[in-house]
Amino acid sequence: MSLAINSAPTVSEEREERVCIALLVLLVIAFGAILIRTAWLCDDAFITFRTVSNLLDGYGLRWNVTERVQTYTHPLWLFVLALVSVMINDIVVSAYVVSLAVSLTCVVILAGIRGRPDAVSVVCVGTLILSKTLVDFSTSGLENPLAHLAVILLLCLFLSRREGLKWFMSIVVVAAALLLIRLDFSVFLIPIIVTSFPYRRFWKGLAITLSGMFPVLAWLVFATFYYGTPLPNTAYAKCGAGVDAATLHAWGVYYVRDFVLHDPVGAIVVIAGLLACLSFGRIRYAAVGVGTLLYLIYVWHIGGDFMSGRFFSTPIMAMLVTLAIMSRSLSCRSLAPAIVAFCLLAGLGCKHLYRISGSAIPKQENDVRVTDSQRYYVNDTGLTAYFEKEKWPEHRWAAAGRRYKGDGRARVVVHRAVGMIGFCAGPITHIIDEYALCDPLLCRLPARYPYWRAGHYLRIIPEGYEESLATRDNVLRDPVVAELYDAIEIVTRGELWSWERLRNIWTLNTRRYLSAADRFHFQYPDVRQLSVDEIRAEIRPGRPGIAFGRQGLLIRVAVRESPREVRLGLDGNEGYTIGLGLQCHWVFTTCVGPGLDSGATYYRVSVPTRIAEHGYDSIHIRPRSGHGQYHLRYLATD
Repeated sequence: MSLAINSAPTVSEEREERVCIALLVLLVIAFGAILIRTAWLCDDAFITFRTVSNLLDGYGLRWNVTERVQTYTHPLWLFVLALVSVMINDIVVSAYVVSLAVSLTCVVILAGIRGRPDAVSVVCVGTLILSKTLVDFSTSGLENPLAHLAVILLLCLFLSRREGLKWFMSIVVVAAALLLIRLDFSVFLIPIIVTSFPYRRFWKGLAITLSGMFPVLAWLVFATFYYGTPLPNTAYAKCGAGVDAATLHAWGVYYVRDFVLHDPVGAIVVIAGLLACLSFGRIRYAAVGVGTLLYLIYVWHIGGDFMSGRFFSTPIMAMLVTLAIMSRSLSCRSLAPAIVAFCLLAGLGCKHLYRISGSAIPKQENDVRVTDSQRYYVNDTGLTAYFEKEKWPEHRWAAAGRRYKGDGRARVVVHRAVGMIGFCAGPITHIIDEYALCDPLLCRLPARYPYWRAGHYLRIIPEGYEESLATRDNVLRDPVVAELYDAIEIVTRGELWSWERLRNIWTLNTRRYLSAADRFHFQYPDVRQLSVDEIRAEIRPGRPGIAFGRQGLLIRVAVRESPREVRLGLDGNEGYTIGLGLQCHWVFTTCVGPGLDSGATYYRVSVPTRIAEHGYDSIHIRPRSGHGQYHLRYLATD
């Protein structure tokens, strides 16, 4: 026999619940008001807008209407915008409406995620408002709001107490949607799928996984057939830039540092969530923690992004939702602890809330590598500016696009930031993107050093490329690039169902057209090259040393005499990357400097035994920063 105890809420608990409901309503309203005031669109979003515009105008899923190139990374987001644009008949308004509606939906779900409103719910919603990253990328025109919603739904399913095949099917379907939003989330999803997989009914689980992932597989097949490549063009532009791992990892560290400094609330949420997940003692929470950690490692590995906080918004939302669900086992009998926690977070996060004022927001860059993009664009592309300004967006790139459209003349132009220019120029202007995000040829050429920035790598325009696009005749001077151009033209402009095009799709995805020497030529066209003997003859007492520029100094050595140790004297106020190469393949890289003063600083580079035994034929000294003039003052090898 058991006794049932009635746990009906007391009068004080009912009063606190009403207070929490009132606070949650106020916070949701405040969040909506902040979003409207700070809503903005980044230049990259206009790349998607141009594709949507061309699709609705009957040109197909194309950015430049004369070629099939997948310039977007978020197919599901693109189709949502296209669907809403059909109803609203304005792609820009559609982007704002979808972003605001989805972001407010996320907040409402977060407010009610614990079942009954309490102090923890208030802190969760308040924390979301105080996170600069979450507020910034609840709009922006990118896929982040849709990714936030998908992550919330996924974690609500995964962290519930449900089990069985239907539950697993629901998880796989939401995971597939998240992959269609952005394929990068695969590293986050792997531990979740592995943990939830029904191993006792293996073949059923495998069938469910394949059927649930069918939209992703179908999209990859379609992209390969229609565009010629399974992945977005941006993936090839970034992975094929030739940036070494040491540089990417240094950028990744800076990107994480920038996030911690400019969004301490978001950083606290991510750290607290990871610690809680990995120490809570339940495998599902551990899977979420491991998935989030893998995603953060991936962001560090690729060097982050030039937009401050962009890749951290989804991990923040994931950890915030996980902490809210995890705290269901905690009882909050008083608002006092929640008020204290909220005040502490507010002290760290309120500095970004000044943006709700009506004053003009100054443009700001944190560093040449990472930009506070919301502050940079909001005055020109913000929602309030859309209704206040006669010409929108009021930006020099948009003005250049409007000039091209006003001419009414088909042309080929070269630009770097191509979003607003392309959107405002209309379909008749063919734009060559120097950063290669939208160009199928340049994305397969290495980026020129030192014009590197996380996610944006400048290419050299091959001689004859503009004329080839304008006349449809291949007049490229470089025979290797000309051969590559022929294959790309057949794939991106040829008849969809021709056997020649299908053969070239296979060749384009399996063959390496450029040799290592070709890639080095594109990457370092102005590098100074000297032999060890030439350097020793030129470095003498009383001389300033051997001068070289930002492309660096390439020292040629005999393979049979590959030294096991290299000692260098360089300008001490700069940092350098030292690379050892064999036939233009880098076999070892390390970073040195900067020193403590501007005089000569001496560095010792120990070569790994296996590298020295196998041999190398070049030492590349590459400055990582500085004024553009450097000196090698000393060289010794053992």
